[in-house]
Amino acid sequence: MNRYLKKQFEVLKASPYKQGYKLILVLLSFVLIIMTISVFIDKYKYNKEMSNIGDIYVKKRCLYIGNDIIMRFIPVKGGNLQVIDSNVVRNIYVESFIMSEIEVPNLLIAKVLRDDYVDDNAAEKYFSFPANNGTKENWLLFIEKLNKKTGYRFRLPTNDEWEYAARGGRFSRNYKYSGSNDIDEVAQYNGNTDSLYQVISRQKKPNELGFFDMSGGMWELTSTLIEEYDYDTKMLNKMAMRDSSWRMYVEDFTKANIARGGAYDSPAEQCELNFVPRSHIIKTGARLVLDY
Repeated sequence: MNRYLKKQFEVLKASPYKQGYKLILVLLSFVLIIMTISVFIDKYKYNKEMSNIGDIYVKKRCLYIGNDIIMRFIPVKGGNLQVIDSNVVRNIYVESFIMSEIEVPNLLIAKVLRDDYVDDNAAEKYFSFPANNGTKENWLLFIEKLNKKTGYRFRLPTNDEWEYAARGGRFSRNYKYSGSNDIDEVAQYNGNTDSLYQVISRQKKPNELGFFDMSGGMWELTSTLIEEYDYDTKMLNKMAMRDSSWRMYVEDFTKANIARGGAYDSPAEQCELNFVPRSHIIKTGARLVLDY
């Protein structure tokens, strides 16, 4: 390119139209600068794309590992939803939020929590299963590291957000389960799994908002404490005051987080949207809310 410009410059100098050669030279120099910048931009984009291979990042409401979409996130328009539970009418009100269409898979847990992560064949068969990540502390650690890796803020849904989404939000048809009155259409539970751990599947019908497996699959942890849910905690606290042997149980129970939705080994009644467990679910899955 420099040789070309030099040759043009010599041609212009020998031209009878000397008064215009400086302007043309400036224009040619400008074109050269633009082409050089374009080369650097293309190189930057290429390097950025290559650096994403194997990394975790967020793009257009999707969570990627490398070039593969691991989870999509669905916007949920907030509002008020009236629910009839055991002949008692209650209202659920939430602000708008964005939540993952599926439960967190083991693949994402492995990638975030294991610095020496290797995608090997021995472990691969477990990666498509929903994570059974154990305690609330494990989930909070995972979310903290995921936030650092991506630069985004993920969190657990509140109990109200979870239920509002599971019931279909503003498009709710008041189904018994999330997306249907027929549990076999929407859920993996002990009636169709023989209580065997199941892979995350989009073969079942999603609910009104497009969420999968909010009934069955894996118990899903929320950020709401049991004591915040009016779980007869007043009665439990009275029992604890009367009997010291109850005290530790009540403290552990009420300080635990609510888990919802039932699991692959749960009976049908535990997968109903009106069911809220009255015991501490020790091992849970989860789905994530993405705060923009």
